[in-house]
Parts: sequence; structure tokens; C-alpha cells
Amino acid sequence: MKKGRLLLLTFITSLFLVTTSLAASVDFENAYGQGQKDEVIYNTIQFDYCVVTGLTDQEADDVFAKLDEYDQSTTELVEDAFPDCNSTNDLEGTILYLQSNYESAKNAMTGHEEELDAYLLFNSIEYYKDNYDCIEQRVEDAQTASATASNGSTVATVKIFSDGSGDNTIGSSGHAINTGTHAWIVVENTSNRTIMVGKRTLPAGKQITLGTWGNKSEHTGLWYNLESYFIKTNSAYSKRVSTNYNIDSSGLDTLNTYILRHDYWNAADNCSAFASGAWNQISPNKISAGIICTPYNLAHNIQQTNYTSRAAVKYHDRVYYSQLNANPALSAVYVSTNYDR
Repeated sequence: MKKGRLLLLTFITSLFLVTTSLAASVDFENAYGQGQKDEVIYNTIQFDYCVVTGLTDQEADDVFAKLDEYDQSTTELVEDAFPDCNSTNDLEGTILYLQSNYESAKNAMTGHEEELDAYLLFNSIEYYKDNYDCIEQRVEDAQTASATASNGSTVATVKIFSDGSGDNTIGSSGHAINTGTHAWIVVENTSNRTIMVGKRTLPAGKQITLGTWGNKSEHTGLWYNLESYFIKTNSAYSKRVSTNYNIDSSGLDTLNTYILRHDYWNAADNCSAFASGAWNQISPNKISAGIICTPYNLAHNIQQTNYTSRAAVKYHDRVYYSQLNANPALSAVYVSTNYDR
């Protein structure tokens, strides 16, 4: 395992237990030629790459089109000018650092911004070629996403939350990386009837939280109401930020389809990937969680919207965890009937 991969896995598993339960739907090694692999990954991360770099879609396409000309001299140019980048020893840490500090990196590379853009894209694609299991579902999501503004009567409000606070960890190249704490979504039933969210019913006027976890002994993957439980019982996520979007019944169907196929967690396809992916399926106003998804980057990008700090999250029902072929199971560990009104 590369040193950079070990770094992130070691850090994140202090919050979550790593799992690779994502079932393979595409034989990536055999289904695509080398150029096709690059293109599949690029198309999946293009939006996130543009958010990080500030490039337009066309400008990003131009960078990608020239990657055939990428050589070691570009790597040496960037890493000589910006020693915090070290793609050989810490590829993952380098991407995480750059996506959180791209403006300062550009300032250090004045006159060579194009090389920096190419460096980030080249190494991002290389990272996911080595870690395709961590992006596989995002590939499918990117291919199926077609969010449009709601046209029917609103039935629910979806809120995306992220707490980007957290202790910095030090990468092998010596730079600090803050990945943040946790991200999740809230669905509030604004209709006058009970609706279905995932595999749970939600009465009119009530809220439900949904998030993915990897460090819970009862289940690795999707949980219902665990975030609201922690907020209710422990005053958790005090630095959370959020934004919201109203959906009609069609949007709810789209959201439910997404929820039902995302009962898993792994180090890169983590809670922030789940939350941003759910949001981007139903809202035309996309929000990035980063090329490598983190709650820190998601919180930063939520703050570029019309956002709210520490919005109320109501604990309206017991905590359940998902079961793929059965109804959600009631948690025996996270138990409280002290519901919010």
C-alpha cells in the first residue's frame, strides 16, 4: 500500500471502520482500454476538478486533451516550486492538500498555472485508476444524474449538512490535511401525508437524517437518524453548515433510488460522497465534496451557497440501520425515546 493511502486510511478509520462492500458492477480492468479508463474517470471527477481549479468545463476538457503530452518534467516543475506536493510518496495526501489549498498553490506557481492544472488532473486520474473501487458508484451516479428544477407540488425539503471541523493530520510530505468530521442529509416531509424515504416512512411535518458510516459495530453503510441522535444526546456537529432544496414527488423518487443503492461505505466513497451524491441527484445546483470527497471540502463548498450555520436537526424517530434485502433494523446501541416535538 502506498504511504499516502495508508495515511488517509489510518486517519479516517479513527472515525470510521474501512469497508469495501461496494459490489463491482463493471470489470474496470477489462471493460476499457487505457484511454477509455482515463476518460471514464475524468468524466466522473470533471465537476469536482473544475470547482477546485476554477476552470470552465471547456478549459478542463482542454487540459484533459493534452494529458497525452504529460511527462515527468511537469511533475518536477510543480514539485520543485511547491515542495508540499509529493506525488511519488503521498499521491493521496497531495490531492487532498491541493484541493483544499489550490489558491495558495497557484500563487506559488505564478506563470505555470497550466502545469499545475495538468499535474492535479493527471495525478487524480492516476489515483482513481489504482482505487477504482472507491469511485465505481460515483461513475454510475454521474452517468445517471439529470436533476432539474421541481415542477410539481413540493412534498419534501432536502438539506445537506457537513461539519468541516476536525484535527489536522500531517501527511508524509509534511503538510497538514483536514478532512473534516461528518456529512449527511436531512429530509423533512412538508406534505400533508406520510411519505417513504429510503425504507422508512416519514409522517407529515417530521424529519429524518440519512448518512453512511464505517465505524459502527451493528452495520457498515447507511443509517437512519443516527446524526439526529448524536445531536440530541451529545450536541454533536456544532460547526455544521447546510443548505436546502425543495423536491416534488419525482425528485423524491430519484432520491429514494439513490438511497437504496448506497448502503455501503469506504475510505474515499464516504459520508461526504454519499451526501453530495444525493444532493446532486435532485438539485440542479450541484455541490462538490472534492476530487477525493471529504466533509471539509463539502462544508467549504456549502459555504459558497446561501447556507445556514448550525440549522436545527430534529430527532423524531429511533435509530435504524439499513439492510439490503430486508427492512431497516432497529439499533440496540443507539437508543433514546427523548424525541423532539
